[in-house]
Parts: sequence; structure tokens; C-alpha cells
Amino acid sequence: MVRKRYIKTRKKMKLTFRVDFAKQARTVELLADFNDWTPHPMKRNRQGIYQFTVEVEPGRRYQYRFLIDGQWENDWLADGYVPNPFGGENSVVIC
Repeated sequence: MVRKRYIKTRKKMKLTFRVDFAKQARTVELLADFNDWTPHPMKRNRQGIYQFTVEVEPGRRYQYRFLIDGQWENDWLADGYVPNPFGGENSVVIC
């Protein structure tokens, strides 16, 4: 799930990626086209929900996936999906 918030003063979109379906996971990472598919560790809060926040340019579509304990997972509440070159799909967030 992605929470979106537009920041007028900086003309940026703040995205908070949340994974609440892997509370027993040891590691959750976010990989996306806005960070050249570099793994970013997500932090776990007290409720066991993993989160990562980033600011991006608004008016674009961004692809992303989660890597949970070494297994690829999509965000099943994403704005859309696109095929990837590995035979699967990437989640899409529209800003």
C-alpha cells in the first residue's frame, strides 16, 4: 500500500510505502525505478508494519516491488501493474 501526499512548498509528492502483510518477515526491501532498482531496507514499526518514505516528482508513474525475506512480492493495492522482463509484473503508483 502507498500513501501519497503532495507537498506544495517543494512541488514534490511524498510516498510512504507500507507492507502490513509480512509482520513475521525478517527483512523487507523496496526496489523501484525511481531509485534505479536499488534495494532500500524498510523499517518495521511497533505494530510490525514495514515502511519507507521518499519524495518524488509528481505527474509520473513509478514501478516498484517488494523483496520480503528474499521473495518478490507485489503491492496488491497498487494503482496498476505492468509486465516486467522476468515474466512477472511490477506494481505501479501514479503520482
